[in-house]
Amino acid sequence: MRTTNRILSILLGLVLLVVGLAVAIETALIAWGGRPAVAPTDRWYASLRELRFADAPFLTTAAITALVGLTLVILQLRPWPPERVQTSAGDGPPLSIARRSVEHRVEAAATQAGVEHPAAAVRGRPGRWRVRLRGAAWPDQRDAVMAAIRVELERLYAPPDTPVSITLRRPARRVA
Repeated sequence: MRTTNRILSILLGLVLLVVGLAVAIETALIAWGGRPAVAPTDRWYASLRELRFADAPFLTTAAITALVGLTLVILQLRPWPPERVQTSAGDGPPLSIARRSVEHRVEAAATQAGVEHPAAAVRGRPGRWRVRLRGAAWPDQRDAVMAAIRVELERLYAPPDTPVSITLRRPARRVA
């Protein structure tokens, strides 16, 4: 979604740049006594004088513009997971590690602890993050799974107070 968001922002920026340059050129030509080169301002002015707020074209254009603007604002304000999270090795400076790498390592540790179809997610800010694991395992395996994940997070030099939440559902019964 980040890529789509960036592409839409670039397209919007280019459209605004082109429209802004056209308006600046038109304004300069009119100010120097010339005729507009791109926009037929006389026809625009006449049509805008006849336009009413209750007209369907105006309402449709306003609604579409408002929806596009609201969609862009919501996409920008949505909290995205961090690309990288910070860890610390001893007394040195913080290390940066890819979020997806942490997720894959947690999933691998959960698989070794007996979880079927594990799905890990790292959320939060780069300096303060949390791990969520979902998968299928018996409830009595929860402590073993938590221990395996904690060992893996220690290997990754995660802060010791990193919150971990585990959601386990019962594995599907296999018919023989």
